[in-house]
Amino acid sequence: MDAIHLLKAKASDADTLVRVSQCAFDHDVHYGAPGLGGPPECGLPAWQAKMMRLDDYYKMVVDNQTVGGIIIFRKSTQNSHKDRHKIGEHS
Repeated sequence: MDAIHLLKAKASDADTLVRVSQCAFDHDVHYGAPGLGGPPECGLPAWQAKMMRLDDYYKMVVDNQTVGGIIIFRKSTQNSHKDRHKIGEHS
């Protein structure tokens, strides 16, 4: 298996992270999610960029391809978020 790199996400990564997030949430139906999709805001590049500004957002990269993302919520902003987010894996 190739190494997984965690790199700080940038606003220019937002569109890719939307696609990866959607793929991960769509796959959740196989594990009990009520339907496809996930949180609606997650599918918006603007929401992705907002999370990059507010919290510590990293993209997971394998072989120069973004395969997932993780948001580490800062304690100072944790209560202001309604969403808890993902470790997404592109399949």
